[in-house]
Amino acid sequence: MTWRAWSLDLGPGYAVRAGTREDVIAAVVDDYRGGEEPAETYWIWVAVVTPQGEESELRVPVHPIEPDCTAREHKWRHISTHLNGGGVVIEEVCSACGLLRRTDTWATDPGSGMHGRAIRYMQPA
Repeated sequence: MTWRAWSLDLGPGYAVRAGTREDVIAAVVDDYRGGEEPAETYWIWVAVVTPQGEESELRVPVHPIEPDCTAREHKWRHISTHLNGGGVVIEEVCSACGLLRRTDTWATDPGSGMHGRAIRYMQPA
């Protein structure tokens, strides 16, 4: 059984196929990224077609790929947590390279007003 999906920004000419809903959405996100990697989460509209031909549209977060660490791997250390709407904002720093990571569990997608998790990486000043 094959699922199909595409980004509504790119159109059905860029459709991908996969065996599960999760895999087809992940493939669309990978195709949409192109070569440029943003430092923070953004959202895209995705059209998904089930093996039975039922189509739906959903908003999908595209999280940034974690930048490499100057050490072998990041060693995240908690800095702070504070409330934000219905969630929290967690700030962490890598004790090896100084990279900052901010995770907002109640971020607002500016295109739809929906809430979800957003991640942002920032280089130290």
